[in-house]
Formats: sequence, C-alpha cells, structure tokens
Amino acid sequence: MIRMGMAALMTSALMQAATAQDIKKGISLFKDGKYAEAVAEIEPIVRSNDRDAKANYYMGAAQICGNIDISEGMKRVKFAQIKGFVGDSHFYLGRAYQLTYEFEQAIQSYARFAKTSKDDKMIRQAELYTAQCEASIPLANKIFSINVIDKYRVTADSLLAVYKPSHEVGHIGRNDEFFESDIDPDGVLYITERGDAVYFSVANGAGKDKLYKIEKLLDGWGDMTALAGLESEGNDRMPVMMTDGTTLYFSSDRAGGMGGFDIYRATYDPEAGSFGQPVNMGVPFNSAFDDYLFVGDEYRKRAWFASNRHTSADSVMVYEIVWDESVIRNFAQTTEDIKRAAQLEINPELAHLRNSVRSRRGAARPPQRHQRPQDVRIRNQRHADLHRLAPLQQPRSQGHIPQGIRPARHPRQPEPRDGAETQDLHVGPDRRRTQQSRAGRAGHRTQNIHHRRRGEKDREHGARAGADED
Repeated sequence: MIRMGMAALMTSALMQAATAQDIKKGISLFKDGKYAEAVAEIEPIVRSNDRDAKANYYMGAAQICGNIDISEGMKRVKFAQIKGFVGDSHFYLGRAYQLTYEFEQAIQSYARFAKTSKDDKMIRQAELYTAQCEASIPLANKIFSINVIDKYRVTADSLLAVYKPSHEVGHIGRNDEFFESDIDPDGVLYITERGDAVYFSVANGAGKDKLYKIEKLLDGWGDMTALAGLESEGNDRMPVMMTDGTTLYFSSDRAGGMGGFDIYRATYDPEAGSFGQPVNMGVPFNSAFDDYLFVGDEYRKRAWFASNRHTSADSVMVYEIVWDESVIRNFAQTTEDIKRAAQLEINPELAHLRNSVRSRRGAARPPQRHQRPQDVRIRNQRHADLHRLAPLQQPRSQGHIPQGIRPARHPRQPEPRDGAETQDLHVGPDRRRTQQSRAGRAGHRTQNIHHRRRGEKDREHGARAGADED
C-alpha cells in the first residue's frame, strides 16, 4: 500500500511538472504574439483540467487577442477572475468588448485595468483603445444597410485577384506595375480610367505612408504631388478615385477611427485645390480590425472592400456588395443591430448575381496575381519609357505643392454609355448627377501641376506618345 501510494504521488508530481513546463511554453508563445500556437499548446492542459485558472486565463486571452474565438475567450478569462487569477484580465475583457462592439463596457474595463496596472506600456495601449471606443460610439450610431453578394477569403498577395471592377472604373494594381524603384513594390495604386493620373502612397521621412498622385503631361509624367487636405499623423494608403473625379476613398489608421485601418471618403474641392475633411464610413465598412481598399463600380452597381475582422493573421476577407441607391444609412436601435450589420452575411436572395460572377471567373480556379487591363499592358509596350520614372525622391513636407506651373493636358471625354447622361452615380451616402460630376472632374483634372524637364530621351518618347494618342 505504501509503495502504491508513493508511486501515485510520484506520478502526480511528474504530471504537474510536465503541465507546468507546457503552460510556460504556451505563455511564452502568447507573450510573443503567437496566439494560435499558444492556444494549441495550452488547450490539452485545459482539457485535462478544466478548472485550472491560469491555463484558462492564458488560453482565453490568446483566443481574444488572436481573434480566434472571442466569445469563448471571454468566458475563460471571467472564469479565471472568479477563481482569483486576475492578472490583466480587465484589459483583455476590454479588448473583447471592443471587438464585439460593446464600446461602453470596453471603456469601463479599460478604466479598471488602468487603475490597478503598473505596466506603463499596456496602460498606454489601453488609453489608445479607449480613445478608439469613444470615437466608435457616434460612428456606430448610424449604420449602412448593405447587401453582400459574396465574400472571398484570400491571402494578402492574392488580394487584388477578386476585385473585378469594370474597365470604365480604372485599374487597381501593385506599385511594381508602374514604378521602377524607390517605392514599396507590393503597395496598391489606382490608375484612372483614361490612364492620365496615378494615385498611390509612399512613406515620408518619419516612415508614415502619405497619399500622392502624378499626372500625365504632353511629354511624359509630372512630379508626384501630395493630396492636399488629407494630412494626418497616421498612415494613409490605398487611394481610389471615383470616376466623378472628386470622390476619393482611402484607408487610414489616423486618430478618430474605430481601430486599425478604417475606410474614409473625401471630396475634392476644385476651387480650394484640396480635399475636404475625410469622413469615416463607419459600420459595417469599418470595425476595430483592419478595413481597407474600397473600390466602387457605379456601372456594374458593385463595390468591394477588404477586412480581417473574420479571418486569421494569414488571410483577409474581400466582400463584394451591391452599390446603388439601396445603400442607405439608418439609426442603430440596439447593439445587436450593429453586430448583425458588422457580420456582413451573404444575402441568399442574391445567389443569381453570385453565380453569374463565379461562372465568368471560372469555378474552382484559385486566385492568381491581378493582371493589368489589356490597354494598360499595350501602352506599356509602346511607351515603356512613360512608366519608367526617375527614382522617386524622399517626399517633400506633407501637403507641399512644388513651385513652377504648367497646365496638365485636358483629355478627351469618353463616349457616354446609353442613359449615362441622366444616371445617378452613387458615391457613398451622397449621390451626384453625372453631369455635375463631370463638371467636378474637369475642374479637378485641369489642375496646374509642376513639371520637371527630363533628358532628351524622355522628351522624344513623350512627344511620340502624344502623337500616338492624337
């Protein structure tokens, strides 16, 4: 009996030692931000002893921070609290509330954490999250009612493969399709439908991405100019100009957003020569996660945008939605209304639209790298020098417009589609008549910009390009 009892004690001690070693590894993975690996490491411990407060605490915190299972993570962290293992539980519960649109409760949890914590770094993070929650409350009061046609889970490098706007909208591509060097090759740029302007972002001296454009002149491409009126202390990326020439969508992690990158809309004022105050698109376009790259197609009545709110760290979800007069903004009556809208569930009544899109793309074909439209590819072959810019210099001070004025070439107006003269173009919450939009486009695209003379070869090719176009 004594020997059996000793053996049982030794076995129990060995199991506890092994468990302690396993939980240490899981905790280390959690602190390194490897949340999925931490959950995989701690889960067997919780299964063998579901009353282990420490194991439940770290597994729950990892589930919340890694957006793995926020609901279950909250239950585990609360259980650890009840069992006396508090730790930074108020911080993680605050984060869980924030990610599930319970902003008031999130603010309260962050406040409790800040009162008791001695970790300055986490306190600063809690203050940032609190500011995001405070900004989110008015943004979530009114929510857009949208119909989701389909959604596509893709990797970051295949993101553009599922964006399928019509040719008239312009071209969404990667920087390396246009720029030769001195710019992030994987960044996203937008080329207008006429191919006469390129919108993109580039890092400034402080390492923050800012929005710029360049325009095509008679003898080549002009200098890059900052998009005035959109300045911020954060990162601004992925600008896309609507065909009205005045409405710009872009993504930013600037202060005043819901968290991560949010989608913003700004309107260009030709008289002021700058954009007005950017407007956060709110719910359901934005969330506490990263939301970005909105592309609207008023011809096909579709729009696309990306978010990682429902994905793991190695993927992103692209949502294809109906983009017409049915997109309206209403007051949210309850938090459940906000949560329901933010889920972005596919509307089963739009199956006919979804099937038609898939049949054109080809069934089971995996996403491939986005190809340039045929006209852009041919233009590059004929006038490759126009797309081989001199190395970009470090951007000038934010919002700076270079001195020395030369008017940009005013391109010919495209042939209107049937009914286009009276068609309402939906560009977010506001709709503008095509005729008014064209007036704005003309004012915007005849803006004077700076032109730097290049070498003789550039001028020869530029002149040849102009002759070919004429």
